[in-house]
Amino acid sequence: MMIESNFAADVHQIGADLWQRVQGQTPGIFNKDFWQGKLVDWMMQDPNFRVDLLRFVDVLPMLKTRQQVVDHVKDYLLPHKNLPGPLKAAFGAVIADPTGLGVRTLRGQVTQLGERFIIGHDAKSSVTKLKALWAQGLGFSVDLVGEATVSEVEADVYRRRYENLIDYLAAEVGKWPERQVLTQTPWGQLPRANVSVKVTALAPNLHAVNYQAGVERLYQSLRPLFLRAKEKGVFLHVDMEHYDVHELTYAVIERLLLDDELRDFPHVGVVLQAYLREAETDVERIANLSRRRDAPITVRLVKGAYWDMEVVEARQHGYSPPVWTKKSASDASFERCARMLLENYQRTPPAFASHNIRSLAYALAAARELNVPHEAVEFQMLYGMAEPLRKALASLDYRVRVYAPIGETLPGIAYQVRRLLENTANDSFLRLSYHDNADVANMLAKPIPQAPDSD
Repeated sequence: MMIESNFAADVHQIGADLWQRVQGQTPGIFNKDFWQGKLVDWMMQDPNFRVDLLRFVDVLPMLKTRQQVVDHVKDYLLPHKNLPGPLKAAFGAVIADPTGLGVRTLRGQVTQLGERFIIGHDAKSSVTKLKALWAQGLGFSVDLVGEATVSEVEADVYRRRYENLIDYLAAEVGKWPERQVLTQTPWGQLPRANVSVKVTALAPNLHAVNYQAGVERLYQSLRPLFLRAKEKGVFLHVDMEHYDVHELTYAVIERLLLDDELRDFPHVGVVLQAYLREAETDVERIANLSRRRDAPITVRLVKGAYWDMEVVEARQHGYSPPVWTKKSASDASFERCARMLLENYQRTPPAFASHNIRSLAYALAAARELNVPHEAVEFQMLYGMAEPLRKALASLDYRVRVYAPIGETLPGIAYQVRRLLENTANDSFLRLSYHDNADVANMLAKPIPQAPDSD
């Protein structure tokens, strides 16, 4: 009991210190001095408006004519009775203006909002901002914005873009100054360039019912990228997506990382989603894979970005959701997985990806308790989110990496909608801490786990 009490005190002390370090600073998404900040503020005051606005943002790229935009504004946005005056006037202007200027203005404002989460349109246009992050002592992992492809032609385009991204970044980062905090680990030097890939972008029509064929197609698509990353000295990280491709993704990772030409390549990583009920089994699976290949596999531990979709789909089809249905249960799962990763840090180097100070404080306290070397621990934050928190962790000389999407803004709307859903939800830590001014002691309280058989 005393050991548990001491550990709880450590978590609270570390969390309180992080909290103090971010006081007086506001993440850009909540900055009301700018139009986007005001819009997010309005979204959080009215949950129904938030849902309808994000639906509108999601479909906006497909609305090709002025009349289509006008109809959607009429049907989804103007019916809300408690709209603030400026917002009501803006929507009214979209409908009343026959020239289309109001529509163009609205598209421009949505684009500005989206650009808060996308670092550039391509590798070349992103380098200036990536270099600026590096100068601040922050690493990066870049990803190409996009959802599942539906044809081989489309998948080929993504493969070439990933190849170009690997080549371009490998050539650029060598010119940058040394940042030991970002490259030094107990198991050797990390590459400066770090790229994340989505498997559904690299092979079309991936479905669990076509499992073996999907694994084969993914293997053939991913293997050249891994070999290229190994040749160029680039870290390659495989993202996890919706649950329908969960098993398929892990299966192809196992096949790739046991490949004769890749089994000794240490600069690889995989995402682990703590909101999944089987998350702890996934930790064990990755650790066992690392033992079989005798090389580390970095694990980016996240809560998960597809919660709404997983729950809705499960309920529509009458099966139990694969995710925990209470935020506290996902938070508790994150902590259990964090400890497991830290206990095996030489096999599964952890990269804790969260904006929740309680989750981060737990990871820091557990690392201290387990005597994990300082340089073995990494933290990751989303580009456009939690700027004060990433600055606070970097000031403590931890390796902090920013997950930075690259791509055109409007085609990347689905990504942006998920980010806004996550971070403006009623129980989002960023919302509670920067918008709702919740009590820090409550936010640092231990999450109560959900019963294993609970829905």
